[in-house]
Amino acid sequence: MNRFVKFRLTLALLFASFMLVSAHTTVNAAVEPMNFMSTNGANMESVLTVGDYDFGLFNRTSGWVLNGFYTKEDGVWSKNWLRYKLPVGKSVQMVWSEASNQGACVVPFKLTWDDYDQAEIYNLDWCKGIKNIYLKDNTFTVDYKK
Repeated sequence: MNRFVKFRLTLALLFASFMLVSAHTTVNAAVEPMNFMSTNGANMESVLTVGDYDFGLFNRTSGWVLNGFYTKEDGVWSKNWLRYKLPVGKSVQMVWSEASNQGACVVPFKLTWDDYDQAEIYNLDWCKGIKNIYLKDNTFTVDYKK
């Protein structure tokens, strides 16, 4: 085998290895839970316990990549809870911190998207026991815990 062929095979193997590592990282990225924290850091009272506000977030849009998920407490939007973008067809488990298990039941949340310069703002009653949120193009649907 001449040197040129060996060089091309080596490059092909390196590229294939890179693609496998990249694909593995992308596929497994959505498995890591996101941790929520109270936007004001206050300890408030609630009937719910740790884990009651945890939920799955599913991107079921027709082609929009989610790049931001924010909550609003006391008139202030939180930092972006997503550490990476959520492509179409992917999901992530969202885990609230213990401090956020206390406070108002109805907390607005805001979504931001790649290639879309407006945010979508929704209200949701978290005390009803949200299991999953399914993001759609112009709205969302919810499964409740039993």
